[in-house]
Amino acid sequence: MTDQVTTKVCSKCKVDKLVELFGKDKSRKNGLANYCKDCGNKKNSEYYKNNKEKILGLHKEKEYLERRRAIERTYYANNKEKIAIRNKNYREANKEKIRIKAKVYYNRNKANAWHHAYRNKNGEYLLSYYANRRKYGIDNLTDAYVASTLKIKVSQCPQELIELKRINLLITREIRNQQQCQN
Repeated sequence: MTDQVTTKVCSKCKVDKLVELFGKDKSRKNGLANYCKDCGNKKNSEYYKNNKEKILGLHKEKEYLERRRAIERTYYANNKEKIAIRNKNYREANKEKIRIKAKVYYNRNKANAWHHAYRNKNGEYLLSYYANRRKYGIDNLTDAYVASTLKIKVSQCPQELIELKRINLLITREIRNQQQCQN
């Protein structure tokens, strides 16, 4: 019995269609969905219209996102070769589209590219510069450093609060110095 079914009747629109026009459903005996893809799409879009707020609310929930990520990681782990082949085929079939997207991205992010190249070239210098700048801020209790201890941006922090915190830090340092001298 090598007779394979080539057509199927959609249970929604009642039209006899090719099996390629039906989605896959492993839970069904024949492995195909009851509805054709067109009817399934209409049903899904109608459901989305009627339940948009509910659906969008689900997508924002942290638990939902974590479940989706877990499912995606599992799928990727189980189908690495299949995904690699699919991606390779897509890249080969859409070289021009990918090239255009890359060019648009590059043009949009030229400044970022320059910034990354500069950081890569001058990494050690920048690390020492920022370390010295932070040390200067800590030693001299600059407004920026004092505001950072309050976990507030300088522009959003009242000057009186900065001055109070600066006094607090000076007192704390003096107490620590006195304790170290006694030991």
